[in-house]
Amino acid sequence: MKQLKEQNTIYILFFFYSFPILTYVYEVIHTQSNSLSIALRGITLIYAILLIYFNFTKRQLYTSIDFWLFSGFWLAYTPRLIYDTTFNTQFLGQKPIDYLLFGLILSLFCSLPFFNKLKIDERKLEKNIYFITTILCILGLLYALSSEKLFVARVRGNHKLNEISFSMIAATLMIISIKRLFKKGIMFLWKPMAFLSLLLGISCLLISGSKGPMLGCFIFLLLFIFQSLKVSPIKSLIMFGIAIGLLTYIVVYFDLSFMFEIISNRLTHFSSDQSTVARNRALSGAWSQFLDSPFVGSFIEEKLTRQYPHNMILEAFMALGILGGILFFILYLRFAVRSFLFTWKTQFSIIPVLAMLHFVVTLSSGSLGFDYEFWASFALIASYGKQVNQNDVDDLKLIEKIN
Repeated sequence: MKQLKEQNTIYILFFFYSFPILTYVYEVIHTQSNSLSIALRGITLIYAILLIYFNFTKRQLYTSIDFWLFSGFWLAYTPRLIYDTTFNTQFLGQKPIDYLLFGLILSLFCSLPFFNKLKIDERKLEKNIYFITTILCILGLLYALSSEKLFVARVRGNHKLNEISFSMIAATLMIISIKRLFKKGIMFLWKPMAFLSLLLGISCLLISGSKGPMLGCFIFLLLFIFQSLKVSPIKSLIMFGIAIGLLTYIVVYFDLSFMFEIISNRLTHFSSDQSTVARNRALSGAWSQFLDSPFVGSFIEEKLTRQYPHNMILEAFMALGILGGILFFILYLRFAVRSFLFTWKTQFSIIPVLAMLHFVVTLSSGSLGFDYEFWASFALIASYGKQVNQNDVDDLKLIEKIN
């Protein structure tokens, strides 16, 4: 059982971070990234099938209401996905095989192993994520500062690390760094390292210019500050004041204001930004498609812009109609509530924090078929809920035993 736990923990790291690592491998060996990406998806699928088999045979597969919601949605969405990528290819924005690779293989099959009863060693997982995201941010920052254009277009995530992927990695590093800097249990000698990695995370988050991960970090910061002030108000105020003062001094002394230019330009030109205009058109078109076929849905993407509408709830109604849309809305709402609830309840354990971050990003950039990290996070937080509830039961038993 211990070995199975280790394999499931490694799979979390492999699933979330092997694809970003691949983008840097491409730069080193100069090989076509699509072929490498497809090969990596094949490895991920084999890994997932093995874990599903072992979880099932060891009776560790977790079939809760969330599992059945997940299964029910994909039972409805898969025929639509296969039909549209076979008979309506003229309306697709990308190759039909991409929808199947991301949708069926990554989002559906490769997310299933996360529905398990195994308790994960979150401290070890967080340390590994901290190490991986630090390396990726260093490489990403070096690449960005040496390029004429910081990153390629968002829709071509297969080629090089796009803004959203890079922002998610930077946001994760920033969140873990804040935890290591202010939470107890971390040796004082590691605090300067945490501060440096916090600087790195902030720098990468700023130059990426992606609003979703920034919003996720901002929400985390508000919750973290509020909980810290609740526990130890004076000490927390002093520590946050020192950290803000140091960050301000470094920005001014090294003249790092250029890092704020990208996000500043995006916010000041938000309404006329090309990305915003395209998204508004896609949203309007998706709503029209739903009204044209409200009962059975119309298509997996908005037909005029040939892209997903960047709103997963509307996308579900557009693709599957009223019943499929309601099913997804229930699933989406449960994911949101659990992510925020367990983030607060566990005092910012890494799994609910990552789930919360991925949820916030889907508010502006989510896709049913392409956002495989959303589905993996949904499965993770569903299984994590069983662990938290079991811990509560164990605590009550312990209290009763003492009394």
